[in-house]
Amino acid sequence: MLEKARVSFFLASRSITRGNKGITIFTVFVLTLIFIQLVLFSSMLAGVTLKFNELMVNFQTGNVVVEPKEEERYIEDASASRKR
Repeated sequence: MLEKARVSFFLASRSITRGNKGITIFTVFVLTLIFIQLVLFSSMLAGVTLKFNELMVNFQTGNVVVEPKEEERYIEDASASRKR
């Protein structure tokens, strides 16, 4: 197993040193752009979506909480309250 890893690293290093440096730099640049797109832009979109939902609740729609009266454990005649 270790011998196979050594051979693969040797072949990779020989390929990099003998190959075109411009292609290697371009490949690293493209991989960096892909990483930035996957990590940065997806997190930005997630943040925008969360903020949009928060603003919709705060300014457009809202949250409605229905609770029983003080010192009561449940809402009496809940079906009539739902019809209003």
